Amino acid sequence: MTPPETTTDPATDESEEQDEEVSLPAPDEEDEPSSPGGKTRHLHLTLRLQKNAKMGAENVTSETGFILLGLTSHQNQRIVLFVVFLTMYLLTILGNLLIIILVHMDAQLHTPMYFFLSHLASLDIAYVTSSLPQMLAHLLAEKRVLSSIGCILQGGSALSLGSTECLLLGVMAYDRYLAICNPLSYSSAMNRKHQHLLAISCWIIGCLVSMVNIVCIFRHSFCGPKQINHFFCELRFLLALACDDVNRTRDILNGLSVVVSKTDIADMANFRHRLLS
Repeated sequence: MTPPETTTDPATDESEEQDEEVSLPAPDEEDEPSSPGGKTRHLHLTLRLQKNAKMGAENVTSETGFILLGLTSHQNQRIVLFVVFLTMYLLTILGNLLIIILVHMDAQLHTPMYFFLSHLASLDIAYVTSSLPQMLAHLLAEKRVLSSIGCILQGGSALSLGSTECLLLGVMAYDRYLAICNPLSYSSAMNRKHQHLLAISCWIIGCLVSMVNIVCIFRHSFCGPKQINHFFCELRFLLALACDDVNRTRDILNGLSVVVSKTDIADMANFRHRLLS
């Protein structure tokens, strides 16, 4: 006895084949979020976007800051360096404070040379304070991270104080030049008004040089690996981490350095011309 033959409807077979084709979407087509496959693909896409955003946040240093590698990574060496630099810092502060106090208290030291020397002592205190306390803190810390704004300001303040000290040393050289080569006109050429004018000019020019450099640095964006192989933020190390072109900024920095170094020579020639005329 033969089993009855089953007949299949061609329309039914065609509809089943269409259902199978619809249930298996092509890889290039996007599923709707309401379907299970669409939810899975949407979840993968969200995780990928979050991962890319996290990587971008790690690379861009405008929010996370810079990592200072410091002098060493060994814990024992860091403790020894902390004690050494702390002792040097305290001796520098106390020695320069002693100079300032003696110059202001002793009437015999109220001369142009000691007046400029007291300003030089103030510069030394400010210069070491701009970098050493932060370095001492990083020697004891595990994470040596400094914000981008703080790093740029630290480099700018060091540049400002360095430029001011360079100009002040030139002024002190002029003072000794006048005292030795023109002793008769020294008291009139280096009176108290001229002393304060020269000292204030050194501070103002140093601040202006620093402001120009800071504005130029803030124009750049910085990328990874956001690591500075130094114990404090120096502007030339920051420029090495910039994402865009820094040639113009380097030219400005070099030009200002030349102007500051040549200002002493120009002032000396101007003083000499006035004395001989």
